[in-house]
Amino acid sequence: MPITQPKRQKKNAKATGVEKAMRIPSGWDTTDEDEIQRRRQRAETEDMTVKGTAADTDYFNTYSVTTSMEKCYTVEIRSLIKHINSCSCADYDTNGLGTCKHIEKVLLTLEKKGSKKFQDAGNLGSPRAEIFVNPSDEKIQLVWPHNQIVHLDTRRLLSDFFCADGSLVAEASTAIPAIKRLVQYASDVVRSDIRISNRIEKLLTSTNNSSQKQASKECFLQDVTEGKRSLDIVNLPLYEYQHQGMLHLAFTERAILADEMGLGKTVQAVAACELLRKLHGIGKVLVISPTSLKAEWEEQINKFISAPTTLVFGNRMERLRQYQTDSMFYLTNYEQILRDQEEIQRLMAPDVIILDEAQRIKNWRTKTAATVKELRSRYAFVLTGTPIENRIDDIYSIVQFLDPKFFGPLFRFNREFYQLDDNGKPTGYKNLDVLHERLRPILLRRLKGDVEGQLPDRTVNTYFVKMEEEQQARYDDYGAIVARLATKARKHPLRKEESERLQRSLACMRMLCDTTYILDQDLKTCPKLHELANILEELLQDNTTKIIIFSEWERMLFLVRELLEKMGIAFAWHTGSVDQKKRRDEINRFKEDAACKVFLSTDAGSVGLNLQVANVVINLDLPWNPAKLEQRIARAWRKHQTRAVQVINLVSEDTIEHRMLGLLKLKQQLANNVLDSGDLGEMELPSGRAALMDQLDEILGTSAPPARQPSDQKNKADQDPLTIFGQDTIARFEPRLHQLEAYKDDEGKKTIFAVVDGDITQPQQQMRDTLEQLDQSPPMQLEVLDRATYETIQRLCKAGILSFNQDHASLYQSKTKVASRQEERQKRAHLSQKYLTQTERKQRMAALLIDGEFYDEALAPLRDVFDLVVKAFATLVECKFDNKKTVPLELVEQELVAKAGLAKQAITVAQQLQAKELSLEQQAVQQLSEQIKQIYQFVEEQVNKP
Repeated sequence: MPITQPKRQKKNAKATGVEKAMRIPSGWDTTDEDEIQRRRQRAETEDMTVKGTAADTDYFNTYSVTTSMEKCYTVEIRSLIKHINSCSCADYDTNGLGTCKHIEKVLLTLEKKGSKKFQDAGNLGSPRAEIFVNPSDEKIQLVWPHNQIVHLDTRRLLSDFFCADGSLVAEASTAIPAIKRLVQYASDVVRSDIRISNRIEKLLTSTNNSSQKQASKECFLQDVTEGKRSLDIVNLPLYEYQHQGMLHLAFTERAILADEMGLGKTVQAVAACELLRKLHGIGKVLVISPTSLKAEWEEQINKFISAPTTLVFGNRMERLRQYQTDSMFYLTNYEQILRDQEEIQRLMAPDVIILDEAQRIKNWRTKTAATVKELRSRYAFVLTGTPIENRIDDIYSIVQFLDPKFFGPLFRFNREFYQLDDNGKPTGYKNLDVLHERLRPILLRRLKGDVEGQLPDRTVNTYFVKMEEEQQARYDDYGAIVARLATKARKHPLRKEESERLQRSLACMRMLCDTTYILDQDLKTCPKLHELANILEELLQDNTTKIIIFSEWERMLFLVRELLEKMGIAFAWHTGSVDQKKRRDEINRFKEDAACKVFLSTDAGSVGLNLQVANVVINLDLPWNPAKLEQRIARAWRKHQTRAVQVINLVSEDTIEHRMLGLLKLKQQLANNVLDSGDLGEMELPSGRAALMDQLDEILGTSAPPARQPSDQKNKADQDPLTIFGQDTIARFEPRLHQLEAYKDDEGKKTIFAVVDGDITQPQQQMRDTLEQLDQSPPMQLEVLDRATYETIQRLCKAGILSFNQDHASLYQSKTKVASRQEERQKRAHLSQKYLTQTERKQRMAALLIDGEFYDEALAPLRDVFDLVVKAFATLVECKFDNKKTVPLELVEQELVAKAGLAKQAITVAQQLQAKELSLEQQAVQQLSEQIKQIYQFVEEQVNKP
């Protein structure tokens, strides 16, 4: 019976490009067939030239495809029906589809020879025995000709090497060289019967490299143990964790070092380069960093290994000359790579490429990311303390630089780690625990608490500063614009110009939180400056104190500079507008000159700089991203700091600067989970217009601010004591405030009811002080509860024991509230259900083996089922266990059965299954299977309880 070839879309003269595009979903939730169709459409529309030496009757051959950009790719066609062809392009390497636009172009070209011949050739198949890399699993596969006779000697030659399903009997690294040798010395007939894909050599090289890297590391460590080699290869001693980081980079070859800021990623990378120089003779290292860090790199290299270093700067002619100098390290910045990428590759051909602060390539859409990823080297080190700042796409883009095949194409990454709605739009994250494990081989991350118990204390103080009247008026004007646009956005998506105006207005509100001077150079209103003067006067009474002051805006620093000059305080100046050499001089002056007390910097100085001479960090404004805030602080609170570090944040009271902190918690939680813990599998993802509204509400308060009214026409509600109290409390305690309500009894007396996360002592006292300052008649009472107590009361209310007065007004309800215990249980139940779902295939396998009287063989799947069921129950009851191992018998007995209520027969089952030698008779195996079913049903009932 002939094989039916899938229908290829025929060109329709009436079909437009738009109509063709509509056939493929526009969202992220595409199927493999959607992606294949996308490549077929590109093959139809893009200009490519196909050349091949094959005769008209031989479709199954090797072709070259040249694109309009003069790039040439090699295509192997071994089937006109199945997706088992291959191409040398990057898309084929990563997509796992078994096709690409170049393969589809060849197939279209062959089909034009005649559809009947093409159909017949497709049904008949390749006349040769095809040995190739199966794109679905990256394993070597043999396919015999379909309904065609091959020479008997050919079958004899290959049958010993391949199983009946076409897979190799032995390891590929052993089998393929042997097959090639036999084919080489075989007859012409046999050689013509067999085709071995060129991609096999690439696969073997990759596999061998992986094995060699591990073996090389083990040999080196063995030499260290025997005293033949040393880990002390730099001028100064390294900590043990820094030795581990050095080895991770050097022997993984293409790796990420994601240590928390301040743990010395630079020196670990320098040490890894020195190790590679000693072991493998590497000669050229290209370091790409932000401009402000190039001098810091030069200082660290000279300090630790004294290697020849070229600091690349100047015009294009000078830079090209510098790339050809005789050095080991070449220190460049990202902007130079954009201009010089081709010349760097041609003139330098670096052995090692180091990306410092690699979050600069986190957005795969940017030209910088694309250009950096075109660089080639055997070794590549990615250094970043914040590999995930906003979304998991950040880590996808960074890993692409190291290995485009690591995560595969973006559409597969999206499918695996994003929750998508019916329209293919992302609504949340999933499989984050899988992502954490996937990254483990190439990503090493240590936190300060993991490796250094001696870091000095760090204290954080936030000072709230009230705006002046004109500053507030201008702030409210922009707030009114944001409010109007927010109202529009609730009804329909904003136009591009409206969206841009919304962003500009929000940015202006943030600037006005600092000073009017940023937007209006004729007006220097800046209450924070007065507060800063008091802080500096107090701090600098200690003559050893040194202070770093950050602001996102250089004009804010202009005002601070004037203040310091008036106060007679010497300072260093470090902003993006300062040239590279001058920056270096300013950094050194702050470090070395005892009289230079203050380091003024924009975020140009928030990454990479070692400024442990400072013991105070003052943030004049807060960045949107928590990682940037940590980067600022880590300039002082880092390795080799000997004093306690004080962090001071100046925040304009009752503004978006205060309220926006809640929005950053999700980003921090996401990064912590993927990089550090790997505990959480799923997370909701704020997205779309509804999420935009929630975020606007969050940063503007419970509602967007109204247009400012003249002082003589103030709304009466503004003077209401309850409203004033609510505004003051929300402004002070919003990050901790869960809810705020006002209750009224039968006599009209009001009681304020507040629920706060954590210790209530300080919030309670502040709220009482606020009430005492208000003109109240009759006086309002105050009750403040912590979150845990409130949840207990809620449970009593649900049980009918207590009840709340229904006559109340809600003043505030947190939009980022901590999950209740019920919500937390639902999350655990969801994770437990995943374990139960994994048992389904194992249960079917066990039942099938028992029915076939293979009782000993049934024990392995039964053991797996029981282990997964126990882990599901342990997850539900919050009992910690090692997910990689079988749950210990002691834990089953002492925790899950004795304390959590798991069925007692689980102990007996665990004892039987964990016995070292286990072989049971028919009846015992069937009984064991039945007991596991009963335990499964018990756990399933517990998981599904409301």
